[in-house]
Amino acid sequence: MIPIHRNVVKRYMLILEKEQEYALLLEQLKKHTEQVYNYGRTLAEEYPTDVCAIFISQINAESESAHKRGQYRDICSHIAMFSKVGYKAKVAELVKELTEKYSREPAFVDELMKQEYE
Repeated sequence: MIPIHRNVVKRYMLILEKEQEYALLLEQLKKHTEQVYNYGRTLAEEYPTDVCAIFISQINAESESAHKRGQYRDICSHIAMFSKVGYKAKVAELVKELTEKYSREPAFVDELMKQEYE
């Protein structure tokens, strides 16, 4: 199998969005979950369950590999974006879960509590 360059995937997803090929865009988003911050809002109305699951999965993956306050801030801004897309109730659950799971990471808990999730 030939590896696909990351920029090619990004351009392809951008084209899919412009052409309103949302089913294909969702298919790509499932393969490249880090792009949920770019396309989650676009797909949330038509595919709310899938987009919600991708957001949660991506945020959990980022949380597992984060070890610095700057990374924690980035995660919190991603959670805020998740909330703005329309998943406020899920965000409250996720923040509670992360606070409990990472209770031994005071900087992460501090960032989770400081961020406002609208």
